[in-house]
Amino acid sequence: MYIRCPDQGVCERLTFWLDEETRPDFEDEAPREESSWFVPFEGLDAPEDVTHPSEETLIAGFDWLTDDPRESFEQILGLAGVTKALWYETDGGELSAFYRLEQGRFEPLVSLTPLDDPIQEKRYNSRLSTQQRARLETLVDEPEQALLYLAELSEKGDIA
Repeated sequence: MYIRCPDQGVCERLTFWLDEETRPDFEDEAPREESSWFVPFEGLDAPEDVTHPSEETLIAGFDWLTDDPRESFEQILGLAGVTKALWYETDGGELSAFYRLEQGRFEPLVSLTPLDDPIQEKRYNSRLSTQQRARLETLVDEPEQALLYLAELSEKGDIA
């Protein structure tokens, strides 16, 4: 997941909460001003890794096999004041779809695999130019680079 924070402080706090070693174990251990963050983080798996491409961005790599934590992250990012985030999913170990945070919810952005609904497939796959899609497909083995590429396009307003 790629997260563009409103400022460095929010990025630092999200990193604190993502790390199981620093995250509070009990609600009463949470900082008073962040007590509402405890419930959505409770039971959430920690990312395998967190990188900071800049002071105000972070990329967290997760490996979930069961629950879809998207709803928890929608709540967490809303509490943190984050309005820009990207999420990707894999299918059988390969990148399959990207989602963008829009009005507090992760909405489909691009699908790299065929969708069951041809109308949705056309809608989501028309967001990128042929060149952009070709570039994205060269990054299927590098999810972090694919997220950074889509983040760059999104920041420039190059994605519909």
